[in-house]
Amino acid sequence: MKPPKQSQPSAENPEPDFEQELEEVERSLLSLKERYEQVQRDRQQQAQWQQRRDQLKHNIISDTRNQSRVTAHSTAVGNARSELRKPIIFLA
Repeated sequence: MKPPKQSQPSAENPEPDFEQELEEVERSLLSLKERYEQVQRDRQQQAQWQQRRDQLKHNIISDTRNQSRVTAHSTAVGNARSELRKPIIFLA
């Protein structure tokens, strides 16, 4: 933020300097408000990205677990089929 002007107002009409300073303050406040709103939007976006990241992480973990189950099941089915293909020997 700019420091206030050090110019001396004329004794005849101090109003213009006051008005200029007030306009500067208003511009600064508007700029600050806009920056605050941008920070709020950025925080909201960051929270949404964090939530999405957590969802994706959860999905990856779930998919990995499911894939492990499918692999284990497929292996068990394959082993059972192999056992079924073996010749049956009857002992008399």
